[in-house]
Amino acid sequence: MGNKKYTREFMSDAVAMYKDTRNFSEVSRVTGVSRPTLMNWVENDRIESGVSDIDGYDILDWLISKLPQDGRWTWTERNKWTNAYVAILDMTIEQVDEQRVGFLDVPV
Repeated sequence: MGNKKYTREFMSDAVAMYKDTRNFSEVSRVTGVSRPTLMNWVENDRIESGVSDIDGYDILDWLISKLPQDGRWTWTERNKWTNAYVAILDMTIEQVDEQRVGFLDVPV
């Protein structure tokens, strides 16, 4: 597998698709572009457009991309990753009343 060359228009369209869906996996599947490459394009677009504000969802997406490719990691790596994920999740998602019906519409 060599390095593929993409047109600027193709890259812009893929970034626009991500901005519409906020789903790296879906855009990656539809375009055939690897998730890490797509994430780089989105980050480059953010830098070029002068947007330095990264929200929690972007960080969560980035953390997901850092999961080990071989499906293996040490206990220390696992703890570091899960602690980071939980911290960003807690800062991004507002907690609501425990009695609320929500996730998968299953009463708690």
